[in-house]
Amino acid sequence: MTRKKRIINRAFQLKTTFGILGATVISFLAIIVMMGVVIGDGNNRIKTIVADINYSMEREKAIVGDLSVIAGRQGGDDFRKRMLEHDAAAASIDIRLSVLQDITARNRKLLAAATVLCIIISLALYFYLIRLTHRIAGPIYVLGRHVQDILNGREPNLREIRRDDEFQEFYHQFVEMARKIRK
Repeated sequence: MTRKKRIINRAFQLKTTFGILGATVISFLAIIVMMGVVIGDGNNRIKTIVADINYSMEREKAIVGDLSVIAGRQGGDDFRKRMLEHDAAAASIDIRLSVLQDITARNRKLLAAATVLCIIISLALYFYLIRLTHRIAGPIYVLGRHVQDILNGREPNLREIRRDDEFQEFYHQFVEMARKIRK
């Protein structure tokens, strides 16, 4: 038998679905908020460190520039070697600062991805729960119609319920009882 409607018992199905979904979403939100706090704090610390190092590097380059003018007059191979080492160290620091900035960007992307994943999981869970509750509400709905038919003096249209539905054994016992009542 094919499903005609997904939501048969609106109160039961939506209450159950939104109850479970609500608990899940609250858990996801708690996780996302915790991630946001940790990531935000880490990113702010990295941002402060990067700004401090950039300021220090600017000051240091100015000082080294002034010293190179003074020392350049007196010159020497040793001084030139030291300046090359300084330039290499400054380049290395710039690379590491860039890596820190990449980490903060990746952290923000991770938080966004976790949020999107939680939304997708919540939607999938919603549809799964509606389908699951339909397997419970469907047989109860059919049983209710059969009971109403019997109470109204009509013969119920006893048929099999879907094989994935819940309450299979109970439904078969009800059908057997209804047939015995008819005799």
